[in-house]
Amino acid sequence: MKKCIEKIKSIFSGKLFISLNKKHKEIKVKKNRKNIWGIVSVIILSLVSIGTGTTLGIIESRKEKKEVEVEKVVIDNTSKVNRRLFLISNDQYTIPVTVSLRKKNSLHEELKDLFDLLKESTPYKTNYVKGYINDEVVVNKMILENKSLTIDVNEKILDCSFDVVKSFEALNQSFLQYEEIENVNIKINGKELKEFDKTKNVSSILSNKSINDNALYLSQRIGQKEVVFFERTYSENDKYLVPVTVYIKDGMNDAKTFVEATKVSMPISSRLKRVSAYDAFEDEQLSNEYKFKINNFALDVNGLVNKSLYDLVSLSFDFMDIDEKVSFLLEENEIAVSGIVNEEEYPVSNIIYNEVKL
Repeated sequence: MKKCIEKIKSIFSGKLFISLNKKHKEIKVKKNRKNIWGIVSVIILSLVSIGTGTTLGIIESRKEKKEVEVEKVVIDNTSKVNRRLFLISNDQYTIPVTVSLRKKNSLHEELKDLFDLLKESTPYKTNYVKGYINDEVVVNKMILENKSLTIDVNEKILDCSFDVVKSFEALNQSFLQYEEIENVNIKINGKELKEFDKTKNVSSILSNKSINDNALYLSQRIGQKEVVFFERTYSENDKYLVPVTVYIKDGMNDAKTFVEATKVSMPISSRLKRVSAYDAFEDEQLSNEYKFKINNFALDVNGLVNKSLYDLVSLSFDFMDIDEKVSFLLEENEIAVSGIVNEEEYPVSNIIYNEVKL
């Protein structure tokens, strides 16, 4: 009771103002002499509540939260979420690794954490894939507006561990995985990348959103772009699926174009191997939709389509921003995918590949 009387005195002296926001359950503290009788009522209500065996929590926040410039998207932080960190291999490939991160209270916090995990000191680096952002890089601003993310950093961003174009490609892809983001713009102390010699061509390169097409000969970079996966083996325990933008001649239906992309041969020097799961596709693809004709190689012991094939297609579509239903036909009969009842309940983020655990 003595403490409550002291609080009432502090209120009348103008030292403390407590207000409750029922919607967000946030309590703020400000210096103010107004609305004193409303505050007294709150404290009296607290005493009454205690007397009846109930509790009304009153929390004093001593510091106002710093206003962030990214739109506030509240996230349940009681669980974890799968994210991809696009790191860079020793042989200059952008490789997504799947990590499990604790959800944050806002999208801004999650994006800031993701940026830090791309630095050279990232705990997710291995002997073969590494972070590339200089540890001394400081984020000045991070603004998300109309699905366009602008990250303003200091000049240390130019001191990359890898090729600067490759570094910005990996950085770009890391943030494009969010459905809230469609474009990424990097600035250096408020200036555009084109104002710096090292990065004057980066913006135009990033705008086409290609990935790892540096593995192709220049003569192969003509036609319609598709993203398919290849295997890269560094050691017995270090094997990665590597997404690559390949180029296919125009004029074919959707299913045929994608299947042709899975048949692209990479230069021997790339050391990228075609994924054997793609052998499940028939050469003949007649559908203008993504209804893929398959052979028996696609089936598991139960006569259902192997989920690994479905996952590969879904991951490619995610890179290409294709939101279409995928189905598989064997002798004109649609075959279900093993383990998947409803596609809408199986988001791409649930697909685990190139996983790195701490």
